[in-house]
Amino acid sequence: MNDNDVAIIHRKELILKTLNNDKLIPKIQTIDLDTREIEKDGFEHFMLKEIFEQPRSILDTSGDAFCPIIMKFIWADLLGDG
Repeated sequence: MNDNDVAIIHRKELILKTLNNDKLIPKIQTIDLDTREIEKDGFEHFMLKEIFEQPRSILDTSGDAFCPIIMKFIWADLLGDG
């Protein structure tokens, strides 16, 4: 949803509108997602999972901007070995 969008949810109906009462037609998208990405994956809390996934997330989003040596230092800092 975008700013100024409103969702009205009933038992068998979903209505999307703007604050100006203009009806919205939802854009349905299919995503390719591994269910492990949205599960706790063995961690007690989602927050712990997020913390330990940070180095991988940085590498995934930055591409070649970070080299493995820098990532090693990031891991060491997160794990308290740095």
